[in-house]
Amino acid sequence: MTFPFRNSLLSATVSHAALLAAQGALAQEAVFVMAGNEVGAPTYNPIKATILNTASALIFDRLVSQAADLSYHPALAESWEEAPDGMSWTFHLKQGVTFHNGEPFTAQTVADWLELFKAAENAYMTEAVAEVQVVDDHTVKFVMSRPEPNMLYNLSSTFMNVVEPKSYKELGDNYGVTEVYGTGPYKLESFAIGQETVLVRNDDYTWGAPLAANAGPAKIEKLTFREIPEDSTAFLELKTGGVDMLLSVPPDLTGEIAKEANLAVVTLPGADVWYMPINVTKPPFDDIRVREAAAKAINQDEILASVFGGVGSVADTFLISGLPESHVSDSAKIHYDPDRANALLDEAGWVKGADGIRAKDGQPLKVSLWTQGDSIFRRLTEVVQA
Repeated sequence: MTFPFRNSLLSATVSHAALLAAQGALAQEAVFVMAGNEVGAPTYNPIKATILNTASALIFDRLVSQAADLSYHPALAESWEEAPDGMSWTFHLKQGVTFHNGEPFTAQTVADWLELFKAAENAYMTEAVAEVQVVDDHTVKFVMSRPEPNMLYNLSSTFMNVVEPKSYKELGDNYGVTEVYGTGPYKLESFAIGQETVLVRNDDYTWGAPLAANAGPAKIEKLTFREIPEDSTAFLELKTGGVDMLLSVPPDLTGEIAKEANLAVVTLPGADVWYMPINVTKPPFDDIRVREAAAKAINQDEILASVFGGVGSVADTFLISGLPESHVSDSAKIHYDPDRANALLDEAGWVKGADGIRAKDGQPLKVSLWTQGDSIFRRLTEVVQA
């Protein structure tokens, strides 16, 4: 049971006029601030990582790319076929692709890369692949142990960024920390954990995915991604020109940005759903009536307006609206209904006392709610608590 609310991804950047004035400088270098939930990522090793930041998607390419409408498109794989029974996939690979260390990208690369997932942290991404067969230099076949409906989704994920297998084995635990080699439009120049990542353009890059407007080398020569956990500090850096873009802007700062003539806010379709997972094996949430009551006691519209500044939309399932599976019957949707919440708690035996606190068998209705320390999660927790 969840009480979710969707929020669009926000980014702040200099206005079009300021970009024109600084065009020459921006063609050489740009400085971004990572989103708060990406701060502290300890590695660029996608096979072992539990969190990857935005820079990861620029260092590596993937076999498959996914559009904003969640459809799948070619990337390092130019095309593919799935067997009618789902027990094999054949991928036809792009030719002329090389890794940052000069190694060629071939069908054998894909076979060696998938082998690295065995016994690794993210082994589940490839566990349905029983065998990888190299058909020729640029054709590879996945023989499946079972049909995998998430195959294309997994292959489009940054956790399946295609790594260069030889350097991966040679570097061991240092891969993704001191050095990292992908086929992406940028190369890693330096990485200081919790501080910043510096990328330099891959001038040999000519194999961008068809979804990209520019399939060749990037327009900017050098990118610096700074990690600033405090929202106010990041905003001050943007305001004073210390950085060129915030990759995520807390809604409570959008009003401040609007006051600055040289700043603008760009909104993109969001892929986040804010929700609260609960332990259904412990009282009081082992009672489904209490779970439903908790969900329907939360006013998502007020949260959208007060916490997210009206940016986004109220969610009625835990899936983003771009997924067809999110479109369920009205009876299965989550929505604010205090009358229903009160009735359910009455039915479950939680009686409201004169002080307004419900109790059962002499024990008050009380739960522990843990939260992350950043502003959005903290404010959401305070709303739920109230």
